[in-house]
Amino acid sequence: MDLDLDGIGDEDADTNDDNEIQVSEVEAILGLIVNNKNIDSLEGIASFTNLVLLLCNFNDLISLDISQNEKI
Repeated sequence: MDLDLDGIGDEDADTNDDNEIQVSEVEAILGLIVNNKNIDSLEGIASFTNLVLLLCNFNDLISLDISQNEKI
């Protein structure tokens, strides 16, 4: 995840290391850089309400709904 929008992943989203992503952790994420990760779905991306950058090139996505991500 990118916390300062410099295009470099800063850390993983699970900042409290409880193996779950809390609402507060998702809200802190401004950018996701997931290029070349063999991802076939970004279902749930609408939960990332503060997302302004999403890089997801070279994956296996068939569709991507970012209609709820108003800041992108």
